[in-house]
Amino acid sequence: MNINHRADIQKYEFYDSQSSINTFSLKYKNNKEANFYPKDEFYKSNDLFYNDARVKYFSIDFPIQGYTYLYDLEKKIKDIKYFTSIYFNDEFPVIEKEIIITIPTWLNLEIKEFNFNGFDITKKETKNTEATIYTYSIKNIPPMAKEKLAPGPSYIYPHILFVAKSFTNKTETTTLFNETADLYKWYKSLVNEMKDDPTALASKVTELTKTAKTDEAKIKNIYYWVQDNIRYIAFEDGIAGFKPDDSQNVFNKDMVIVKEWQT
Repeated sequence: MNINHRADIQKYEFYDSQSSINTFSLKYKNNKEANFYPKDEFYKSNDLFYNDARVKYFSIDFPIQGYTYLYDLEKKIKDIKYFTSIYFNDEFPVIEKEIIITIPTWLNLEIKEFNFNGFDITKKETKNTEATIYTYSIKNIPPMAKEKLAPGPSYIYPHILFVAKSFTNKTETTTLFNETADLYKWYKSLVNEMKDDPTALASKVTELTKTAKTDEAKIKNIYYWVQDNIRYIAFEDGIAGFKPDDSQNVFNKDMVIVKEWQT
């Protein structure tokens, strides 16, 4: 609901290759579909990063003060490792908000609470045979502010962090992130998926080391060549933000760039 005349906003939701938006609708207060059509496009941040992030949004106008729309969103996270947090603040002031978290009995999920002091937040916990339900009620939450040189949002805004430790399927329990070592194991599993092909680098290595007399000299020649010729660009594409690219791919791409510059 708007508090100014002729307000215009964008109502948006981000998603990526590890999530999907199943419901994204806007209705008038009489529950009829509003005459707004959502747009769906890739999202870029200051043209520095490319990633798999997409944004779906409505461009909404409020004709008179106090006009109301009903917004409905259903978003599915495909892998619980990427469902990490919920922030209580929004882009606009919130008079009242309720967040309900239902944790099935087969999932061991820890909830960590941050920056609750100074905010009107209450928590209720209920249990049944199938799940534990946490209900957070928030009142009079101010909008997020953009302040130059301010700490990151995780330092100043109330939010909850989710740590999925394990899940049980029938009698088998699978560990997710029960401790820090499990996080490293996951990173290692991504590295194990790489398919490095050293033969693609063999001729360049031979060229760089043919005049070297010692192993140290060989290492220096290779190291300084990499330093001068391999360029690391701010590029993230889905899981590639965590998973390194294969060494021969990096090598071949940079060789194409060098040849283009030379021509």
